Amino acid sequence: MGILPLAEAEQIADLGFCTVLFFLFGYGYILFKGADLIGEGSDKLFQVYGPGIVGGLVIPILGAVPDAAIIAFSGLRAGTTEQIQKGCDVGIGALAGSTIMLLTVPFCCTILFGQVPLTRKRTTTMMGRFRKMGINVNRTILFSARFMMITALSFVIIFVPAIMYNDAGKEHIPALIGIISCFSMFAYYNYYCLTDVASLEIQHEKEKKAEFDFWMKSVARNIRFNHTEALGYLFHKFDADESGKITKKELKDGLAAMGMKSDRREILEIMATFDDNGDGLLDQQEFTAAFETWLHSHTETECTGLLPPSQGDGESSYDHVWNSQEPKSEDDDDNYLNEDDTSLVKDSAFQLTLGTLVVVLFSDPMIDAIQAFGLVTGIPAFFVSFVVVPMASNAAELISACQFASKKTVDTATVGIATCYGAACMNNTLCLGVFFILIYSRGLKWTFFAETIGLLTCISLLGILGQRTQFKVIDCFVIGGTYFGSIIIIAVGRVLFNES
Repeated sequence: MGILPLAEAEQIADLGFCTVLFFLFGYGYILFKGADLIGEGSDKLFQVYGPGIVGGLVIPILGAVPDAAIIAFSGLRAGTTEQIQKGCDVGIGALAGSTIMLLTVPFCCTILFGQVPLTRKRTTTMMGRFRKMGINVNRTILFSARFMMITALSFVIIFVPAIMYNDAGKEHIPALIGIISCFSMFAYYNYYCLTDVASLEIQHEKEKKAEFDFWMKSVARNIRFNHTEALGYLFHKFDADESGKITKKELKDGLAAMGMKSDRREILEIMATFDDNGDGLLDQQEFTAAFETWLHSHTETECTGLLPPSQGDGESSYDHVWNSQEPKSEDDDDNYLNEDDTSLVKDSAFQLTLGTLVVVLFSDPMIDAIQAFGLVTGIPAFFVSFVVVPMASNAAELISACQFASKKTVDTATVGIATCYGAACMNNTLCLGVFFILIYSRGLKWTFFAETIGLLTCISLLGILGQRTQFKVIDCFVIGGTYFGSIIIIAVGRVLFNES
């Protein structure tokens, strides 16, 4: 009996195939909604804390909770050692399936949803598009890929003695070493993500300042000779609804039209600095003060000797400053512009807590549904859990990868790829650590040789692929091939090692 008093595997199987499907998809949908809540909560945290802590730490940890819960419940049930050992098939299926799926499917989604031209050369052929479209990511991905391969060594700790002796007694000490190894690397990875966020933010601030300075010099050259007229013209351009005040969204769209794209945190910082009356809007005086402040440091040093702008009406004189073709922002991020950080963090905490609670409560019933499906169809529970559980319980990573990637920036692409490698690191440490605890405390054997080989193959290939900061659309063929190749390796290996 699990946490909730729901029907167990044999009871569900007795009700027939259609009822089993109802339970399987019903529990799967509940796990999906829980994961969706985790994805939405993570997106709100991203608005406050940026890509490093969210993509590399928060999403992977919370995404690992369902798998860790399923693994734990699969080995904590009452019964003989043989029954518990057989029940662990669901746990290893969830672990192997989620690791392989999370390393490949969200990776491809991030590339496909976030693809931008990687060169200025145009191409008309499909193959040319595959080679010249893709994503760029931050260099932090290199460490994540390498560390993922290091964490995979924990599998070797138990795999070697298991294949040599096939004796639970001789796997007791390796399991203990595995526990120490997994949770030590889990702690170090969390520490690294937290400290790396600080250095990443410092570097990001330096890059944004350099970009802002370059942009401001360009603007200063163009409106050097008549600030009052130019700023009046720009204010009316920014004030799209002609209300006499500029909203946060109008400020974001206006800066983009002038060539300076800004995120939520930068827009809020501008508002906090220049919104003197605290109404959350910029009137013409506050808007002028903002531009005068920005222009002051560039006007004298950068614009000496420049010719004044061409004469004529204000609209034509400053058209080169304003790009009217720049599309208005329609990002989901715009929904958060009018929310303060405290509200976002509170909402995020509620959604993350509720989502995690849902997936923990329904992980054990999901195991019963999987085992029931295996009983009525004859399909091994391993393969059901390998396919169904990852798609349902890890929807947070999949949804988050697509959401972030669709914004088509380096930071959001980094979040998508960091989520893939971060999720694998969590599975190789937290989830595998839970498995080692079961082996150590319940006297079980590691009999999952095919799964280990398939996992190590997938992790090695994706780890090597991750030693760069640019991924092309054509790489999706390699990544997708790795997913199906790993499944074939595991299926064949289970026959060879008599696991089926």
